[in-house]
Amino acid sequence: MRALILPDAGFLAREQALIARLEIGLADEGVRVVHAMPRSLGQVDVSGGSSLYSTPAVYADDGLPLTLTLRAGALARLLERGAMSEGGRAGGRAALAGSRVIDVVHCFGVDSMKFGVAMARQCGSAALIELWTREHVDVAAKIVTRSGLGGRVLCIAPDEKLLAVARGVLGERRVELASWGVHVVDVIRADKEDADPVSVMLVLSGERAGRSALGVKQARAALEGLAAFARAGREVLIFVEASAAAGYPISKWGAELGLSHAITIIPGLEARRDLLVQADLLMVAQSLGEHRTLLLDAMSAQMGVLAVADPCVGAIDDAHGVRVLTDATPKGWGEALERWAAQPEENTARARRSRAYVAEKRPGFSHSVAVVRAYARIADVHNELRLTPETQSPGGVA
Repeated sequence: MRALILPDAGFLAREQALIARLEIGLADEGVRVVHAMPRSLGQVDVSGGSSLYSTPAVYADDGLPLTLTLRAGALARLLERGAMSEGGRAGGRAALAGSRVIDVVHCFGVDSMKFGVAMARQCGSAALIELWTREHVDVAAKIVTRSGLGGRVLCIAPDEKLLAVARGVLGERRVELASWGVHVVDVIRADKEDADPVSVMLVLSGERAGRSALGVKQARAALEGLAAFARAGREVLIFVEASAAAGYPISKWGAELGLSHAITIIPGLEARRDLLVQADLLMVAQSLGEHRTLLLDAMSAQMGVLAVADPCVGAIDDAHGVRVLTDATPKGWGEALERWAAQPEENTARARRSRAYVAEKRPGFSHSVAVVRAYARIADVHNELRLTPETQSPGGVA
């Protein structure tokens, strides 16, 4: 079986580790992977050919909507030439006889969905759409309905809460669960003294929903809460991902709130998980139904997590060690930060619960196992999947 991993630029910037884990898992199951890089990222070096787990390619994600079919066709021809080259010793075009250049196009991010479905039509393949925000559910519903792929298009959701929402919109048979997971890491945390600065990773949405009235209001409220915490006598260091910060007047807000000296905006911050999990606190400022493995990484590393209650994100739960805010006002954030600072023993207990939740319910292999099952369901039955016992459905291949 051949799979095309098709992330949009935003998803690739945030979730490189998720995609890398998936490609390793797919390779273990005998899936040959092509990893398509968005052309909008600029110069992408694919001269190295096949990596250990995937073959790189570039796709034109930055063209006009009217050229979508042409751009998808160009990528299909590129992949066909590559497959013929690989199979040259086995007879060139004959090596592709009776098979497709791609069996499944796996779309990550809203900007890849339409391209991926067009690509699937070009190649006569199936399409799998990875849902990771509440906003994407409605977008995907329209794309699936108009895809022309029938039962060969499927959506997957990263946890049971978003799964329930998606099934309510798309129907039971159109969405399956493919839980995101991370590897549990060991991080040694020093005890905090009152005089020590508190380092905070502030998570803001870079999606369209983040720039809505609600998204902007919640982002501002979180910063106001941090400003109140600082005025109460605690030094704070605030780190924000540059691609997300671009959607908000962060510098203006910082100046108004007396936080300019405390805010650092860093490009590619979310991809640097080894640095992020060294921070004291992760603050999820908005309730937009967005999933990030960053949250799971923080929980596995026993960071403190403060997050706005979100009905579409199952990990945000007091039972899992997260301090959940039902009052996402500046006052609510300020009080939550004060409670965190005053309750080190409670923080330790919550951190242990968070780590246990990730280890037991969201392990790193869970996503790839579910994706392999989904591929087997929608791809041609005569595929190359080995389907090991842990990826085999109870009654056979789904």
